Amino acid sequence: MTKLPRYLLRIVGLGSQIVIMLGLTLVSAAAKDGRDVYDDTCVRCHGLLQEQTSWHQFIPADGTTVDLAVVTPQGPTLNGIVGRPAGIIEGYTYSKGMRAFAETDAVWDRATLDLFLTDSRKFVKGTFMILKLGDDDRALVLDYLERVAVYRP
Repeated sequence: MTKLPRYLLRIVGLGSQIVIMLGLTLVSAAAKDGRDVYDDTCVRCHGLLQEQTSWHQFIPADGTTVDLAVVTPQGPTLNGIVGRPAGIIEGYTYSKGMRAFAETDAVWDRATLDLFLTDSRKFVKGTFMILKLGDDDRALVLDYLERVAVYRP
């Protein structure tokens, strides 16, 4: 039996580690769903959807558990966004660009949301929101919104 030089064994070993890491990355990407994308990119400004709990748990260094209510700090709620006319949330101060967009009788259907989430500032000039989602993340979050955030006037 031929022995491989030590440097080749290291290269082969490194190669298997890279393959394993790539495999884990693909598995974790495949496990991602629309709620994950929403939680990662939307929840900070738009808050939680009705389907989700309105409480988060915070565990301080001493190990005690504290329940915190989540407050939407910036954007309008996305509850009922799919099929909703743009700019109709009472009490929210929309940007000049979004007010102009709403005056066109725009409706947040899947196609419009898809264009907006592709590049928000390019689609609605002057919007406060800055977001560019990739194709996969957009599809996931749109599927999620269609499941849990349909407009019911």
